[in-house]
Amino acid sequence: MTPISLPMAELKPALTGLGKIIHRQATLPVLQCLRIERTVDGWVCLTATDLERYATVRLEQPAEGDPCTLLVHFDDLVRVAKACARQESIGIEQTSSKCVSASFALVGKIGMNKLRSLPVAEYPDLPRITGEPVPLPGPFRTALKEAMDCTSKDHTRPVLEGVCIDVSVPDAHYVVGTDGKHLYSGNSLQLALPQSLVLPRHKFLAWRDFQSDGEWWLTRGVHNGLDHVQISSRRWRFITRVIDHPYPSWRQVIPGDKRFMTAIRFDPLKLDGVLQMLEQMEEQEDEFRTVGIEWRGGKVQFLHHPSSAGKAWDEVAVPGASGEGVEVTVFCNRLLLLKALKFGLLELDLIDELSPLRFREGGRRLIVMPVRVRTTSDPEPGPVPVPVNAPAPRHLPPIKATHPHSAPDMNPSLNSTPLADPRSQPPAEPGSPRLEEVLESLDQLRGSCTKSLSQIKDLTGKLRLIQRDQRSSQRGLQTVRHTLRSLQGIRF
Repeated sequence: MTPISLPMAELKPALTGLGKIIHRQATLPVLQCLRIERTVDGWVCLTATDLERYATVRLEQPAEGDPCTLLVHFDDLVRVAKACARQESIGIEQTSSKCVSASFALVGKIGMNKLRSLPVAEYPDLPRITGEPVPLPGPFRTALKEAMDCTSKDHTRPVLEGVCIDVSVPDAHYVVGTDGKHLYSGNSLQLALPQSLVLPRHKFLAWRDFQSDGEWWLTRGVHNGLDHVQISSRRWRFITRVIDHPYPSWRQVIPGDKRFMTAIRFDPLKLDGVLQMLEQMEEQEDEFRTVGIEWRGGKVQFLHHPSSAGKAWDEVAVPGASGEGVEVTVFCNRLLLLKALKFGLLELDLIDELSPLRFREGGRRLIVMPVRVRTTSDPEPGPVPVPVNAPAPRHLPPIKATHPHSAPDMNPSLNSTPLADPRSQPPAEPGSPRLEEVLESLDQLRGSCTKSLSQIKDLTGKLRLIQRDQRSSQRGLQTVRHTLRSLQGIRF
C-alpha cells in the first residue's frame, strides 16, 4: 500500500483544530484517535470526534494511491509532527491492527516511528447530513463568536449554554446568547433557514483558522434519530447536535427605544486608553467588580470604589466620551463593561440607575443588568398600606445597609422558585434564630474569612522575604569560607 502523505505545512494547523475536539481523558480509546482517509479521488481527510461533535479537514492537494482508511493515536501523531520541519512531510502506513508506521526525513535518511492504532471498525459512524445547505454571511461569524462569549457556564441550564439563531421574525433574524445577567443579540443578517435553532457553544467555532476559511454553509439534518447541524467552510466540516430545549423569550427583557433618557458615546480613537483604565481597576475593586458610569455636569466619568472599607468613590474622567440627555449614575459589572467595549459597542443608552444598560453599534446589542449599590444614606422604604379588616402586620426590624448587590436575573421565567413575601411567613418560634440574625452572622463570618486571607497573604510575603534574606546570607557565608580556604593555603 502506498503510504498516505501528510505535509507538515497543513498537518500542524490541522492538528490544532482537531485537538479542540479530541478528549485527552476519553474513556473510549478510539476517541483519542484520528481517522485518516484517502478517498477514491485521492483527497486526504482527517477526522476527530467526541461522540457529540465531529470535525473533518481536507488537505489542499490530492495524493496518489489506492483508497484506504486507518486510525492513528492523536498524541503520537502530534509528537512526530513536532519533530519535523514545516517544509517536510510524513508518510502514514498501516502495519498491523494495533500499529501504524510513520516515515520522515532524518539527516539525509528515512526515519521510522511506530504509532498506536486501532481497528477502523471501532470508530463511530460519521454523520451524513443531506439537507439543503444555507449560506451564512460574513457578519454571522462575528455575531456567533460574540454570542458564544455571552452564554452561560452553568451546566444546570443547558439551553443557555447554546446560541439561538432566531428566524421567527421574517425581516429580522438574530443571533442571541445570554447567561441571565447579560444578553447579546446581532441582527445584521438574513438567513434562509426554515426555523430557529439553538447551536451548542464550542471553542472550535471561535477558532481563528475556521473563522477565516472561506465561506460558511449550514446544513440541518437527522443522524441516528437526532437533529444535527453541519457547518462547512472551504476545507473544514463541523457537525454537532442541536439543543432541543426551547429558548427563553429573550425579547421581553429588551427595553423599547422610547424608554432611554440618556445616551453616551465612547470615542473609538481613545478606546485603548479607556480599556487600559478599566483593566487597572482590577487591583483595587470590591468583590462584585462594581464600576459606576456617570453623566453629570456635561462630562462622563467612571466611579471606582477601592476595596478598602470606608473610602469614598473615586471619580475618573473618561477621555473622549460625550453624552446627552438626563443626568444619571449607573453601576454595573466592570467585566461586562469591558466586554461591551472590546466588542466595539461604543454607544451606551441609559434609562435610570435600576434599569438595564444597552450597548449598541449597528445591528449588535448587549443588554447588561445593573448592580444596585445601597449605602447608609439610602432612605428606608415607606410603610405598606394595609387594607381594612386585614390582620395586623408583623413588624420586622429594618434591613441594614449592605455592600453592592447584583440585580435580579434578567430571565425571570428561568427561576423556578419564586421569592416569598417576608410578611406572609409564619411567626418565628420563641428562641429560634431570625433570618436577620443568620444573615448578620454570615456577613461577620465572611468578613473574618476575608481578613484571615489578607493576613495569610501578608505572612506569605514576609516568609518569602525571610527566605530571600537567608539565601543571600548563605551565599555570603560561602564566599567567606572560600576566601578563608584560599588564605589558609598561603605560606609565609
